[in-house]
Amino acid sequence: MKSLQQSLRKKYRLTKSGIGRLQGKLQSLRRDRKKLIAHLRSLRTQQSSTRMFAEDSMAIQTLSMLRTTEMAIEQLENTLRNSEVIEEQASPDQAPAVQIGSHVRLRSRGGSEITYTIVTSLEADPFQHKISDESPIGRSLIGRKIKDFVMLPSGLRNKLPHQLVGIS
Repeated sequence: MKSLQQSLRKKYRLTKSGIGRLQGKLQSLRRDRKKLIAHLRSLRTQQSSTRMFAEDSMAIQTLSMLRTTEMAIEQLENTLRNSEVIEEQASPDQAPAVQIGSHVRLRSRGGSEITYTIVTSLEADPFQHKISDESPIGRSLIGRKIKDFVMLPSGLRNKLPHQLVGIS
């Protein structure tokens, strides 16, 4: 119970675009909830008794999906209610160091380059190269400046040096 109460009071740091994505997801979940409720109503009118409805596997599955959707809505509403906006970096002149919202370009000693966007943990998506400021890579990049070297994980125990060659 304590962890639930703590999560309800936790402050979430999000960029404006992150809040926009979460608001879009919330709207989508609300539409899904309306569809599920309508589907349950149609199933209920098709059943001749409450007992048949309660035993109907389609109704049970739909109720389960509705509960899951409502929990997701509640969690997103809580996150948005307890979020604070973090300003994204506007230009390299304003923030010469890596911060949340920065797009960073790193170069290995072999010359290969990789680009990451530093985001909060709620916005992280490694498949889109959006890494959390709380991740090991994110923590090693926050506050760094162009020409600084950082050690990035390579395999299980190896770390390779990469030079920060761009911040935008």
